[in-house]
Amino acid sequence: MSEEQFVIYDKKIYQINELTNCIDENIVLYTKKSKEEFLLKKHVTVSEIEFAAYESYLLDVIDKKVAEKKLDVSKVRTQQLFAETDTLLELQKRFGLEPFRTEDGYLLPPASDFGVFSMMANKKNSCDLVRFYEYTHCFRKEEEVIGMKRRKVFHLPDFHSFLKTQKIELEFKEMLQFHYEILSSLEIPFFFAIRITKEEYKKYENFLMKISVSMNMPIVVNVYDRTIRYWEAKMKYIYLDRNKNFIQLATVQIDYSSPILFLMEGVDCIIHSTPGSIERLIYVLKDIEFKLK
Repeated sequence: MSEEQFVIYDKKIYQINELTNCIDENIVLYTKKSKEEFLLKKHVTVSEIEFAAYESYLLDVIDKKVAEKKLDVSKVRTQQLFAETDTLLELQKRFGLEPFRTEDGYLLPPASDFGVFSMMANKKNSCDLVRFYEYTHCFRKEEEVIGMKRRKVFHLPDFHSFLKTQKIELEFKEMLQFHYEILSSLEIPFFFAIRITKEEYKKYENFLMKISVSMNMPIVVNVYDRTIRYWEAKMKYIYLDRNKNFIQLATVQIDYSSPILFLMEGVDCIIHSTPGSIERLIYVLKDIEFKLK
């Protein structure tokens, strides 16, 4: 899968070898990394009581932001055990992870997609936009577990928007702004990076320019020949920790394949978004505390 990389900023496109002092040096460093790399030192750990306090605080921040923005979203709670089906196994495959099974053979979900998509499957939708929010446990067979940054089981505030094609730009921008405001209210510094297919980039180049201008932030762009896993575009909010590790927090993703897989009539696209797992958010807040000491 070939890749083209550049940076959008101030209504301009900068090739990597053209980056100047107007671009944050951390972004220049990020473009030189082939993947997320975690240095095995200075891990952050918290007690169960401390985790519960952070969890309550972070969920409260999200709920208050939903109320403040009057975001029309339905809170749901779906199941955590799923009987194995070809559809769920295909979705799991698109996550790029092996199925996580119980001893009895049930599937454990890698995100709230299993439950929310099953809820929308084989149904006719007549609305232009439907949103769901689920706070869920996620189960992933990771090759390497690294402190609070990468875990096999973690907690995720997960948003999904089911929509018609004509709503994509508006909803993508709405959810970008929503998670931008959550991380900003937590005083977490970050920058944007996006992985996107050539076809999507051709459609949304001007839109991305406008996003960069409206948020006054550079966007590191990685363009690919074809669909990556289940999404056509994935905007990432990147934090640089004190070990010089780049930590992915919030994401906003455009997905055209899942409505087809789950036979969602009247749904052209799903926008997946989250401010990041509770564990990674706690890691970043603790890391910022250490930086200030």
